[in-house]
Amino acid sequence: MVAYHPKLTNISDKCILFSLKLFMDNRTGECYPTEKQIAEAASASEKTVRKVLKKSVELCILERTLNKPKTGRGYKNYSYKPLIPSESVTGRSNKPPVNVTKLPVNEVQNHRNQLPPNYPDNYSNNYNDSKKFDKNEKKIELIDVGEVITIRESQVKTRSDLLKAVITLKNGYAQEELIDWVIENDFSEIKSRDQLPTKYKFKY
Repeated sequence: MVAYHPKLTNISDKCILFSLKLFMDNRTGECYPTEKQIAEAASASEKTVRKVLKKSVELCILERTLNKPKTGRGYKNYSYKPLIPSESVTGRSNKPPVNVTKLPVNEVQNHRNQLPPNYPDNYSNNYNDSKKFDKNEKKIELIDVGEVITIRESQVKTRSDLLKAVITLKNGYAQEELIDWVIENDFSEIKSRDQLPTKYKFKY
């Protein structure tokens, strides 16, 4: 759909939409990435991402919904869902269909069958896929956009892992709660907010 759409002629259009697909749930197609996350995945500016997303909504390629925190506090965020375009959008081709030979699937390499790491039902396995969690290790359950997310002690040991866990959460208050929990319990090599990026140094 995206690759051959007659109105998606710029490299940035396709690159950003293909990057958005990386975040999509394989079952529902829904995803909740920020414009910054999409920009980083596509190596583009946030301004370009906003422009392409707006264009895609107007072309009926994407459905975009603004989600507001139920409490009225915290960050608003968009969710995206792909739409099946009508013939008036995609056009109709008189060319005969191209027969494509399916290659055998290598289950080890077939990561399409796995949910992207930013999805709620995959959060608990996001950072240590190959590791079996210790039943006795401490964990915290966070409410993030209507989902209960479990983060374990072993998932926040390093600075990199902690930042991944924080970025994965969409709700600002859940991020703050996770940071406080890690620092108070001395779980990570991060000992204070001063060691975090500027936007996480101070509680709002």
